[in-house]
Amino acid sequence: MTDYNIKIENVVASTKLAEEFDLTKIEAEFEGAEYN
Repeated sequence: MTDYNIKIENVVASTKLAEEFDLTKIEAEFEGAEYN
């Protein structure tokens, strides 16, 4: 049986929300998050 090793490097998602978000604050709160 063959073993597989899958690693997700980058996830991009978009949506339109009724609220505004402070992305800089969100980035600071989540370890490893990046906003650019």
